[in-house]
Amino acid sequence: MLKTYLEDYPIVSTAHNGVAGRYSVTNEKQTLMMSQYMTYKIEKEMNPDAKLTWNETGKSCEEWTEQEFLQLILEIKAYVYPLVSYQQLLEEQIDSCATQEQLDEIVINYNSVGKN
Repeated sequence: MLKTYLEDYPIVSTAHNGVAGRYSVTNEKQTLMMSQYMTYKIEKEMNPDAKLTWNETGKSCEEWTEQEFLQLILEIKAYVYPLVSYQQLLEEQIDSCATQEQLDEIVINYNSVGKN
C-alpha cells in the first residue's frame, strides 16, 4: 500500500528556481535520484563544468544547482521517512495479531501521517 501511496502522492517542492513543481517520490525515483547525484559528483571530479539535471514529473530534465538538488533530496526524505515509519508500525501490529478480528481492527491510513 505504501508503494501505491507514493505513486499517487508526489511531493510539491519549490527547490528548483523557487517555482512549485510536483516530483515523484517512489522508491525507483529515489534510487535514480541518488544515482544521478553520485554520478554527478564523480563527473565533477573529472570535469568541473559537469551539469546536474533532474525533472519535474511529466517534464524534461533541466539543469539544477547542487544546492537545489540537495534541498529536494532532503524534502523527499522528510516526506517519505514518516510514511516508512508508519508502515513499519503497521507491520508490527499486523505481526502481533493472533486472530482475524484483531487484524480487521487495524486501520491503514497513510493520509493521516504527519497530520495531527
